[in-house]
Amino acid sequence: MSELDKPGPQKTTKTVREAKLEAALKENLRRRKAQARARKANAQPSGIEAAVKGSLSGPDTVQDAD
Repeated sequence: MSELDKPGPQKTTKTVREAKLEAALKENLRRRKAQARARKANAQPSGIEAAVKGSLSGPDTVQDAD
């Protein structure tokens, strides 16, 4: 019995290539999600900071009336 006649799964070049591509795509997606989470965390100030910034720069600020 030769190698080609043996039963069982044989990995073809295409299968190996697809597996590598799938792994690379998963890693890329994981990295992009981590970057998006980091950007979102840096962009949103905490509740206290937002309240302070909003009260100082909003239209409700008190101005001296002469």
